[in-house]
Amino acid sequence: MVFVVGVHRSGTNWLVRLLGLHPDVVVIPGETHLISHGIDGLQARFQHGLPTSANTGTVYLARDTFLDLARTMCDTAFGGVAAALDPSAGRIVEHTPYNVEHLELLGQIYPDATVIHLIRDGRDVIRSLVAMDWGPSTVTEAAHHWVRGVSRARAAAPALASYHEVRYEEILADPVGAVKALYETLGLERHEDLGPQISDEAARPFNTDARDPRVGQGKWEGVWSPAEAGAVSDIAGPLLLELGYGTATAGARVPPDLG
Repeated sequence: MVFVVGVHRSGTNWLVRLLGLHPDVVVIPGETHLISHGIDGLQARFQHGLPTSANTGTVYLARDTFLDLARTMCDTAFGGVAAALDPSAGRIVEHTPYNVEHLELLGQIYPDATVIHLIRDGRDVIRSLVAMDWGPSTVTEAAHHWVRGVSRARAAAPALASYHEVRYEEILADPVGAVKALYETLGLERHEDLGPQISDEAARPFNTDARDPRVGQGKWEGVWSPAEAGAVSDIAGPLLLELGYGTATAGARVPPDLG
């Protein structure tokens, strides 16, 4: 199993399409939410302390037993879809961005899985989130969302057997080289003949923001008011700098002079 995670609007859908070009990879369609919403919610119905506990709404089940059952359920679901789509594929790729905040549980269920955490410039993520009908309504909310997702994933990473951070911008700069490197990370052949397909797919607009459908970076520049840029810097600034990105204030839009 290979799990691709990342805060929404980080390009996880894009990356999964690129990985799916490999003949030995089968991609589970859509976002399953099986672990983030299904198993995570289900575990709240069990307690692992005392069989004699009478807590309402829970029943005792040993933690190891719960994880074994969760693994069986997930294997049956993911494996069944993979077998129907491509039974010969050696890697099953699942893509649920929400899992970025559930990697501790994911790692307990799948200690043998590979986790690929896609990180994108938080300023671009924040801009894109606010542009979505389903997204946060303010840059403040979006900034907190980005910081929380990236931070939780990185905090869970040391306990994962195979965790890899990749940058959206590095893949964008050299999609063929970056994706073939990921193939090697997954123990797959590089398949040099896939270069043209990777380039074409990487440049294809899909699931993009209708207001700015470009596949690119830096789309946040000049979009925010000084107050919005300041809020992003206050909330996300420390993590942006830690990851090597700049500050939000440089791209602040100067309001027109109405005097």
